[in-house]
Amino acid sequence: SSFVTRAYNGAIPGPTLRASAGDTLAVTLVNTLADVANADDVAMNTFRTPNTTNLHTHGLHVSSAAPGDDIFTEVEPEHTGAYSFAIPSFHMGGTHWYHPHHHGSTALQAGGGAAGLLIVDDAPGEVPDVVANMPEIPLMMTAVDMDLMSEIQADFNDALWQVTGDGGD
Repeated sequence: SSFVTRAYNGAIPGPTLRASAGDTLAVTLVNTLADVANADDVAMNTFRTPNTTNLHTHGLHVSSAAPGDDIFTEVEPEHTGAYSFAIPSFHMGGTHWYHPHHHGSTALQAGGGAAGLLIVDDAPGEVPDVVANMPEIPLMMTAVDMDLMSEIQADFNDALWQVTGDGGD
């Protein structure tokens, strides 16, 4: 099986973003999807505007007001959005993640693999030396339900998703 999907920088997972407590993480989201079959004539939480996107984080304790982690920001096809995440100086280190969260296309985009790791580095002395000195091996696991994506494609249009071959994950 193969499929064409929406992904950050054309890869699954997307790039790993990294910051430290006290940083302001600036992200420029360039939506290179074409403005084709991007109808917005249906209810909010149904499949709609498949090529409109945005960026949402999980794990960051940051403002939800634009240009921060605002899920209502819309980056239209062939447009660019700028995000600025002011990470508090007291933010704990950890491994978090990001994905698109535009209502109507979240399942299609995130379910198709558009997601990535977001690491907030541990501050010096925040964790024991034995932990701080361990080799870092970032790992992100995802699964794409090809059968479900084929059903979505059949119910919508050919510009939404392109799946060939057998189903499965």
